[in-house]
Amino acid sequence: MSDVVILITGASGLLGRAAHKKFEAENCLVYGTTCSRTREHLLHLDLTAEEEVRALVTRLRPAAVLHCAAVRFPDQVDADPAAATRLNVEATRSLCVVADAVGAPVLYISTDYVFDGKQPPYSVTDLPGPVNLYGRTKLLGEQAALAVNPETDHNVDLRVLPVEACACGVPQEPELSGVFHWSGKEGLTKYQMVVQMAEVLGLPHSHIEPNPNPPTSSAVPRPYDTRLDSSRLEALGLGRHTPFRTGIQTAVRPWLPSA
Repeated sequence: MSDVVILITGASGLLGRAAHKKFEAENCLVYGTTCSRTREHLLHLDLTAEEEVRALVTRLRPAAVLHCAAVRFPDQVDADPAAATRLNVEATRSLCVVADAVGAPVLYISTDYVFDGKQPPYSVTDLPGPVNLYGRTKLLGEQAALAVNPETDHNVDLRVLPVEACACGVPQEPELSGVFHWSGKEGLTKYQMVVQMAEVLGLPHSHIEPNPNPPTSSAVPRPYDTRLDSSRLEALGLGRHTPFRTGIQTAVRPWLPSA
């Protein structure tokens, strides 16, 4: 077991669980936190309680912090914008301040929703233009993370297209900072995803048809196409694209009958 300590917030969520598992496999000493969904192996932490956060980070003194926790559903953000701002923005700022005090870089997980979805693929230099409050709170969280102690300049924002989650290693270069993008390379509609999943599972899908005029299921606007240009991250030799079909095959393999 390595003596490298990694702290992961939101470790009960989809990305947080994957990151926790990945770092454990790399023999890191991983501490995951959760608030609303308790797990036996995770620490309970209210990220909006600054003193609670300060006490934990000071005690663990992590080598790096992976900040996955967020209010991430646009409808939920609109229903309680104050709560979303407390977690997505204010808690991010206070976490980064405490992490900076112990010399730990923060990898802040942002979102493709900081863009309006009109002119993809988006590079890290493209101007954000969120169309909903969720995207705005995550953009403010980015700005809060990058503004903490600009002299050290070691915090990283990773905008992730949610079709493909990833766990990144701890940056070894002290100059690694700023905004990076990561997303799958395939542009798939939900219909195309369902077809590929059906094919992997050996299920019929001829009865399923794409809706050329999908109904609006929410009053909260969403960007149409937020594909991201991941070249800045790839230039560092980081990130590995997994085709959607391959990912589904790997995920469901334990439940498929043996050939």
